[in-house]
Amino acid sequence: GADWEKFYNVEPTNFNGNKSKKSHVIGGEACLWSEWINEYNVLPTTFPRVSAVAERLWSSLEHLDADEARLRLEEHNCRMIGRGIEARPANGFGMC
Repeated sequence: GADWEKFYNVEPTNFNGNKSKKSHVIGGEACLWSEWINEYNVLPTTFPRVSAVAERLWSSLEHLDADEARLRLEEHNCRMIGRGIEARPANGFGMC
């Protein structure tokens, strides 16, 4: 789960295209390659990464600070664990 930064740092509108084309970007998705996933690690592996993608998609370009996001993702990870979701700590070792 500690590899979330590489997902967070992707800018969805960073492609060759004019302003009109870029204005058509209305969302995004996160994929998970299944050859490393089974029924025991699908949730713990997925949630830290998907949380980082969601944080990025909902944040404006002015809020691209991974250090600030790190704190929010850790807090969100604790919320998920409190709700019974088996989420692996987003930043390595985590304490809730």
